[in-house]
Parts: sequence; structure tokens; C-alpha cells
Amino acid sequence: LSTSFHGPGPSGSSCITGIDVCIWKPLVVTCGRDRTVRVWNYQERAVELMKEFPEEAQSVAMHPSGLYVLAGFADKVRLMSLLMDDIRPVKELQIKNCRELAFAHGGHCFAVANNTLVQIINTYTCEVIVNLRGHNGKVRSVVWGKGDRKIMTVGMDGAVFIWSVRQGVKESEHVQPRTAFHAGVATPELSRIFTVSSDQAVK
Repeated sequence: LSTSFHGPGPSGSSCITGIDVCIWKPLVVTCGRDRTVRVWNYQERAVELMKEFPEEAQSVAMHPSGLYVLAGFADKVRLMSLLMDDIRPVKELQIKNCRELAFAHGGHCFAVANNTLVQIINTYTCEVIVNLRGHNGKVRSVVWGKGDRKIMTVGMDGAVFIWSVRQGVKESEHVQPRTAFHAGVATPELSRIFTVSSDQAVK
């Protein structure tokens, strides 16, 4: 029997490994150690869709329309369509161990963290638009700015970069030596940034 909540995986852990919120619909998508991806309706407080995979999803993101979901696995990234009664893969990208990914606010493209590299990919053709290179450590957070013209990346090398998506170049950077950032968030204009390291939060 399946349950409405994420259960334990093969290791016994019940940890949720990824979560994202839909912009246009009252939906939340999660993935967990139980090898499932679940779509929740937070107004009805119920699970709308659930699909189990042979392997554990490490990250997940939802298209602004609520019609597509991205999930990062150990050997690939899957772009999946949300149907009435199923979550169906429509495209597989050979990107390994992707732990951070995010759709642009317009939904026309998405960002995928591939170790130290961030790739901006067209949602409908799945072609790489631009590669963002600059981090020396794994990228742990990817945040789109308002208007989708800029994107912020946060890495375990203690670096926070703000990029021009169109030109594929850094517009600004902040590097904190001997610090490993594990997460980061920002205001819509990327004017205020908050990062989390192993021992503290930095504003």
C-alpha cells in the first residue's frame, strides 16, 4: 500500500531530498529517499500524483504552469509531463548527480547544476543555451532573478555569482574564502542574498 507521505528508502531514511513550488497553481512537488516523486495540492492538503522510480531522485523542480516536472537522478535528468493519473518521462538528459535545478519564471528554460558547471537549457528543445563556468566547488543553489535576465549561483567554494543569462558572463561576485556554502536564497531582484554554511547563515 502507498502512503500520502514519503516513507523510508532502502537505507531506512525518510528524508525528503528535493522540493519546489508551482507559481501558477497550488501545487508542490517533492522527492524522497523512498524513490518516489509526489505532487501535492496544498489547498486540498492531498497528494494528486505519485510515481515510484527504480532509483532515488536527488532534486526536483516544477514548471510554472504545473504541467512539467524536472527530476535529477544519479545518472540523468528527466523532464516529465504531469498527466491526469501519471507522471510520464518525455525527455532524458545525460547529466549525472544533479542536485540543483530550477525553471525560469517564464518556464521557457531551466538551469541545471552539473558539479561546478551550470547549464541553461531550452525547455522545449532541451538544447543547451549557455554554459556558466566559474565555480571551483559544487554548485548548491541556483536562483533566477526577476525577469529571467539574471541568475544567481551559490557554491561550496564559498562563492556567490550573479550572471547575465543572455551573455553568459558574471556581473558580480562575492567570495568568502575557507567557507563552504550549502544553500542560498535571494530577493526577486537579487539585491539581497542569504547563504547558509556549515556553521552559520550569512547575509
